[in-house]
Amino acid sequence: MANGENRQKKNELIANEWTTVRSLWDACKGNVTDSKVREEIEGLLSKERKWSSEAEDWYALNLAKQQVGAHLSPIQVDAEFQGLLDVARDRSVPCLARFQELKASLFSKPTPEGVTSDQQRAAYLSLLQKLQSDFVETRFQRQLRREAATRLFHYGVIVFCLALVPLAVFLMILRWSGQPVTAEDHLLFSIEPAIGLMLVAAFGALGAYFSRVMSFQSRVPTVHFDDVMNLYHRRMLLLRLLYGSIAAIIFYFVMRSGLVTGTAFPNLSLISTAEDLGVTSGKFAPGGHTIFALVAELAKLLVWSFIAGFSERLIPDVLESEEAQAKK
Repeated sequence: MANGENRQKKNELIANEWTTVRSLWDACKGNVTDSKVREEIEGLLSKERKWSSEAEDWYALNLAKQQVGAHLSPIQVDAEFQGLLDVARDRSVPCLARFQELKASLFSKPTPEGVTSDQQRAAYLSLLQKLQSDFVETRFQRQLRREAATRLFHYGVIVFCLALVPLAVFLMILRWSGQPVTAEDHLLFSIEPAIGLMLVAAFGALGAYFSRVMSFQSRVPTVHFDDVMNLYHRRMLLLRLLYGSIAAIIFYFVMRSGLVTGTAFPNLSLISTAEDLGVTSGKFAPGGHTIFALVAELAKLLVWSFIAGFSERLIPDVLESEEAQAKK
């Protein structure tokens, strides 16, 4: 419903612009003596439009405005130039000061000595083309932002699912491993090493994705072509997600090694084997080394994995700090 209303507003806008161009042409076409020029402009204005507000329709409208603008009477040029100048002022287009100077030097009353209607018309057409370029650029940037938002949405769904799959697999193994499941705070979870690294990597990618989305959301109106190419292009997004996953895995081993300690970090020192716990019953019996962590410690692990992926400086800062300590 909202899309339909938006489309209708666009249709009404472009239809009104065409009506304005036709009115200007009807008022000035009597002064055009060249029959070929008249036929060309009449052909532009008489062409049946679908009012789809697509780029092709705006291009045709801009061309018609330029063609008609080249034949406006001095009175029409004066009025239209002021209207365009108001639009340019509202949009803060570049070179606004220059056109304001042209307004003062070419369109002041009475008309300055030596100023011709051709000079006024040239200034009007220059401002018209500048505004048209600004509108085209705006539509282009808006389309880029829509594409970037759509791409971020699709990548977000994929990353979110990848973060949930290891958790789901972990819960299935926990349920079928034969270990008791209670709600007590001291409940131990068993995570196979591969699943643990998958969790860490997935939450690192989730943190990296969140950093990109947060940046996009905070500066949507100012996102331009270079930003989309450098930050939100498919390859750049994949590279950022890979960086987040690697950073989370590295930070996991940094915590595992005890280089960073404190109550804010998870306690990952409890390592044992399945045989030590006598976990052999159930549909799936864990094999090899198994990581055990409290419920709160597992949450800390995932949170720090997320932070490691989110922050682009956390891992470099940690590594640089350890490097400085090693040099000492």
